[in-house]
Amino acid sequence: LGQIEFRTIQSSRIRYQGQEVETSAFFRKSGFGWHGRHRIFTGPDGKEYKWKLGIRVPELVVNDGTKTPVARFHRQRLGILSKARPASLEIFPAGEHIADVIVVTFVYIEKLRKDRERASRSNGGGGP
Repeated sequence: LGQIEFRTIQSSRIRYQGQEVETSAFFRKSGFGWHGRHRIFTGPDGKEYKWKLGIRVPELVVNDGTKTPVARFHRQRLGILSKARPASLEIFPAGEHIADVIVVTFVYIEKLRKDRERASRSNGGGGP
């Protein structure tokens, strides 16, 4: 499927479909979300996609003004106030043809989100 080499000083690297690219070249930063800047990338179909780093969950949309939902992460529910369910990544019909790149990019942005969430909590920010 793909590999991600996470680095702390230099840009991380993504290996996907026989190519290796630094995340600083693969993603373009845009706007601001609760857990950092949104990430835009060009898919293998030539379209631009944007991972929106929302307050609770990341969501992938087509970056063409329509904001068509492509994928959304659902956090685990423990079943206290609602039915229990494991965490999952939902890929909508608009993203089925690029499912591999969705999964690889999700792993990268989710690590960013979790790192920022942990940092916020350790700095007394509380976080979501």
